[in-house]
Amino acid sequence: MLVAILVVVQILQWVVKSKFAAPPRITLERGGSFKNEAAVNAMVRPLLAEGFKEVGTYVAMPMKLTLKALCHPTEQAWAVAYDKFRNVDPWLDLVTRYEDGGSITYANTTNQAMTQLDKRPGHDKVNVPGADPVGLWRRFLGERPRKPMTALRPQDFKMRFETAYAEEMAWRNARGGATEEEIRRVAAASGMNVNDAQVAQARQEMSRQAERARSSQPK
Repeated sequence: MLVAILVVVQILQWVVKSKFAAPPRITLERGGSFKNEAAVNAMVRPLLAEGFKEVGTYVAMPMKLTLKALCHPTEQAWAVAYDKFRNVDPWLDLVTRYEDGGSITYANTTNQAMTQLDKRPGHDKVNVPGADPVGLWRRFLGERPRKPMTALRPQDFKMRFETAYAEEMAWRNARGGATEEEIRRVAAASGMNVNDAQVAQARQEMSRQAERARSSQPK
Protein backbone atom coordinates (compact mmCIF):
# COMPACT_ATOMS: atom_id res chain seq x y z
CA MET A 1 0.00 0.00 0.00
CA LEU A 2 3.02 2.31 -0.03
CA VAL A 3 2.31 3.34 -3.62
CA ALA A 4 -1.28 4.08 -2.64
CA ILE A 5 -0.39 6.50 0.15
CA LEU A 6 2.11 8.38 -2.01
CA VAL A 7 -0.31 8.69 -4.92
CA VAL A 8 -3.05 9.82 -2.52
CA VAL A 9 -0.74 12.51 -1.11
CA GLN A 10 0.12 13.51 -4.67
CA ILE A 11 -3.54 13.85 -5.61
CA LEU A 12 -4.48 15.87 -2.53
CA GLN A 13 -1.46 18.15 -2.88
CA TRP A 14 -2.27 18.94 -6.50
CA VAL A 15 -5.94 19.56 -5.68
CA VAL A 16 -4.79 22.37 -3.42
CA LYS A 17 -2.03 23.33 -5.89
CA SER A 18 0.88 22.29 -3.68
CA LYS A 19 3.48 20.42 -5.74
CA PHE A 20 4.30 16.83 -4.76
CA ALA A 21 5.39 13.94 -6.97
CA ALA A 22 5.30 10.29 -5.97
CA PRO A 23 8.80 9.04 -6.94
CA PRO A 24 8.91 6.44 -9.72
CA ARG A 25 11.46 4.43 -7.73
CA ILE A 26 12.53 4.16 -4.11
CA THR A 27 15.54 2.82 -2.25
CA LEU A 28 15.47 1.01 1.08
CA GLU A 29 18.27 1.88 3.49
CA ARG A 30 19.00 -0.17 6.59
CA GLY A 31 18.20 1.37 9.97
CA GLY A 32 16.02 4.33 10.87
CA SER A 33 13.94 5.49 13.82
CA PHE A 34 10.18 5.43 14.27
CA LYS A 35 7.84 8.31 15.02
CA ASN A 36 5.40 5.85 16.60
CA GLU A 37 7.50 2.85 17.57
CA ALA A 38 4.91 1.60 20.07
CA ALA A 39 2.28 1.25 17.33
CA VAL A 40 4.71 -0.51 14.98
CA ASN A 41 5.80 -2.94 17.70
CA ALA A 42 2.16 -3.63 18.57
CA MET A 43 1.72 -4.90 15.00
CA VAL A 44 4.98 -6.84 14.89
CA ARG A 45 4.93 -8.71 18.21
CA PRO A 46 1.76 -10.77 17.57
CA LEU A 47 3.07 -11.82 14.16
CA LEU A 48 6.32 -13.07 15.64
CA ALA A 49 4.20 -15.35 17.83
CA GLU A 50 2.51 -16.62 14.63
CA GLY A 51 5.79 -17.81 13.16
CA PHE A 52 7.05 -14.69 11.37
CA LYS A 53 10.76 -13.89 11.47
CA GLU A 54 12.10 -10.37 11.60
CA VAL A 55 13.95 -9.26 8.46
CA GLY A 56 14.96 -5.77 9.54
CA THR A 57 14.18 -2.09 9.81
CA TYR A 58 14.52 0.13 6.75
CA VAL A 59 13.96 3.71 5.66
CA ALA A 60 12.24 4.16 2.29
CA MET A 61 13.95 6.99 0.47
CA PRO A 62 13.38 9.68 -0.65
CA MET A 63 10.20 10.01 1.46
CA LYS A 64 12.03 9.02 4.67
CA LEU A 65 9.37 6.53 5.78
CA THR A 66 10.57 3.94 8.29
CA LEU A 67 9.21 0.41 8.10
CA LYS A 68 9.83 -2.98 9.69
CA ALA A 69 9.85 -6.10 7.54
CA LEU A 70 9.09 -9.69 8.54
CA CYS A 71 8.73 -12.94 6.63
CA HIS A 72 6.95 -16.25 7.17
CA PRO A 73 9.12 -18.75 5.29
CA THR A 74 6.70 -21.68 5.35
CA GLU A 75 3.67 -19.61 4.28
CA GLN A 76 5.60 -17.57 1.69
CA ALA A 77 4.36 -14.27 3.13
CA TRP A 78 5.89 -10.90 3.83
CA ALA A 79 4.65 -8.55 6.55
CA VAL A 80 5.52 -4.85 6.46
CA ALA A 81 4.68 -2.57 9.40
CA TYR A 82 4.83 1.08 8.37
CA ASP A 83 5.47 4.05 10.63
CA LYS A 84 3.22 7.11 10.74
CA PHE A 85 3.51 9.07 7.49
CA ARG A 86 2.14 12.60 7.35
CA ASN A 87 -1.46 12.25 8.60
CA VAL A 88 -1.62 8.49 8.05
CA ASP A 89 -1.33 6.34 11.18
CA PRO A 90 0.90 3.24 11.20
CA TRP A 91 -0.49 0.34 9.20
CA LEU A 92 0.31 -3.25 8.26
CA ASP A 93 0.62 -4.97 4.88
CA LEU A 94 0.62 -8.75 4.39
CA VAL A 95 1.81 -9.85 0.95
CA THR A 96 2.24 -13.04 -1.05
CA ARG A 97 3.65 -13.03 -4.55
CA TYR A 98 2.86 -15.74 -7.10
CA GLU A 99 4.83 -17.53 -9.77
CA ASP A 100 2.52 -16.09 -12.44
CA GLY A 101 3.79 -12.61 -11.53
CA GLY A 102 0.74 -11.58 -9.52
CA SER A 103 0.35 -10.77 -5.85
CA ILE A 104 -2.18 -10.38 -3.07
CA THR A 105 -2.00 -7.72 -0.32
CA TYR A 106 -4.09 -7.44 2.82
CA ALA A 107 -3.84 -4.22 4.83
CA ASN A 108 -5.42 -2.67 7.91
CA THR A 109 -5.11 1.05 7.25
CA THR A 110 -7.89 3.26 8.56
CA ASN A 111 -7.15 5.87 5.90
CA GLN A 112 -9.93 5.23 3.40
CA ALA A 113 -8.39 7.47 0.74
CA MET A 114 -5.67 4.84 0.28
CA THR A 115 -8.26 2.34 -0.92
CA GLN A 116 -9.75 4.54 -3.65
CA LEU A 117 -7.17 3.93 -6.38
CA ASP A 118 -7.71 1.53 -9.27
CA LYS A 119 -6.05 -1.85 -8.74
CA ARG A 120 -3.29 -3.04 -11.00
CA PRO A 121 -4.49 -6.20 -12.80
CA GLY A 122 -3.26 -9.34 -11.08
CA HIS A 123 -2.34 -7.49 -7.90
CA ASP A 124 -5.43 -7.48 -5.72
CA LYS A 125 -5.54 -5.47 -2.49
CA VAL A 126 -7.95 -6.06 0.39
CA ASN A 127 -8.22 -3.56 3.22
CA VAL A 128 -9.72 -4.41 6.61
CA PRO A 129 -9.67 -1.08 8.48
CA GLY A 130 -8.30 -1.35 11.99
CA ALA A 131 -7.97 -5.15 11.93
CA ASP A 132 -5.69 -6.62 14.59
CA PRO A 133 -2.54 -8.24 13.16
CA VAL A 134 -3.44 -11.83 14.03
CA GLY A 135 -7.01 -11.49 12.77
CA LEU A 136 -5.73 -9.96 9.52
CA TRP A 137 -3.14 -12.72 9.17
CA ARG A 138 -5.64 -15.53 9.64
CA ARG A 139 -8.07 -13.96 7.22
CA PHE A 140 -5.22 -13.54 4.74
CA LEU A 141 -4.35 -17.22 5.04
CA GLY A 142 -7.95 -18.28 4.58
CA GLU A 143 -8.75 -16.06 1.61
CA ARG A 144 -5.61 -15.61 -0.50
CA PRO A 145 -5.64 -17.37 -3.88
CA ARG A 146 -4.52 -21.00 -3.91
CA LYS A 147 -1.93 -21.15 -6.66
CA PRO A 148 1.87 -21.58 -6.86
CA MET A 149 3.59 -19.00 -4.67
CA THR A 150 6.99 -17.41 -5.15
CA ALA A 151 9.47 -18.76 -2.61
CA LEU A 152 10.86 -16.04 -0.39
CA ARG A 153 14.20 -15.51 1.32
CA PRO A 154 14.79 -12.81 3.94
CA GLN A 155 17.82 -11.50 2.06
CA ASP A 156 15.62 -10.81 -0.98
CA PHE A 157 13.29 -8.38 0.78
CA LYS A 158 15.01 -5.15 -0.24
CA MET A 159 15.20 -6.13 -3.91
CA ARG A 160 11.63 -7.45 -4.04
CA PHE A 161 10.17 -4.43 -2.25
CA GLU A 162 11.96 -1.90 -4.45
CA THR A 163 11.03 -3.84 -7.60
CA ALA A 164 7.37 -4.18 -6.64
CA TYR A 165 7.15 -0.44 -5.95
CA ALA A 166 8.81 0.47 -9.25
CA GLU A 167 6.58 -1.89 -11.23
CA GLU A 168 3.37 -0.50 -9.78
CA MET A 169 4.46 3.10 -10.29
CA ALA A 170 5.44 2.27 -13.88
CA TRP A 171 1.95 0.87 -14.45
CA ARG A 172 0.30 3.96 -12.98
CA ASN A 173 2.54 6.32 -14.93
CA ALA A 174 1.88 4.39 -18.15
CA ARG A 175 -1.81 5.21 -17.63
CA GLY A 176 -0.91 8.89 -17.42
CA GLY A 177 -1.12 9.15 -13.64
CA ALA A 178 -4.30 9.19 -11.59
CA THR A 179 -7.55 9.33 -13.56
CA GLU A 180 -10.20 11.96 -12.95
CA GLU A 181 -12.35 9.30 -11.30
CA GLU A 182 -9.53 8.36 -8.90
CA ILE A 183 -8.95 12.02 -8.06
CA ARG A 184 -12.63 12.52 -7.24
CA ARG A 185 -12.79 9.34 -5.11
CA VAL A 186 -9.65 10.21 -3.16
CA ALA A 187 -10.83 13.77 -2.55
CA ALA A 188 -14.26 12.58 -1.38
CA ALA A 189 -12.75 9.98 0.96
CA SER A 190 -10.55 12.74 2.40
CA GLY A 191 -13.53 15.00 3.07
CA MET A 192 -12.66 17.49 0.34
CA ASN A 193 -15.19 19.10 -1.97
CA VAL A 194 -13.60 19.61 -5.37
CA ASN A 195 -14.95 21.22 -8.50
CA ASP A 196 -14.36 20.22 -12.11
CA ALA A 197 -11.62 22.81 -12.57
CA GLN A 198 -9.65 21.49 -9.59
CA VAL A 199 -9.97 17.93 -10.83
CA ALA A 200 -8.89 18.89 -14.34
CA GLN A 201 -5.90 20.85 -13.03
CA ALA A 202 -4.80 17.97 -10.78
CA ARG A 203 -5.22 15.50 -13.63
CA GLN A 204 -3.20 17.68 -16.01
CA GLU A 205 -0.32 18.13 -13.59
CA MET A 206 -0.21 14.46 -12.63
CA SER A 207 -0.21 13.50 -16.30
CA ARG A 208 2.82 15.75 -16.81
CA GLN A 209 4.57 14.14 -13.85
CA ALA A 210 3.79 10.69 -15.22
CA GLU A 211 5.28 11.64 -18.58
CA ARG A 212 8.45 12.93 -16.91
CA ALA A 213 8.70 9.70 -14.91
CA ARG A 214 8.30 7.60 -18.08
CA SER A 215 10.98 9.65 -19.83
CA SER A 216 13.39 9.06 -16.94
CA GLN A 217 13.02 5.27 -16.99
CA PRO A 218 16.17 3.36 -17.96
CA LYS A 219 16.04 2.18 -21.55
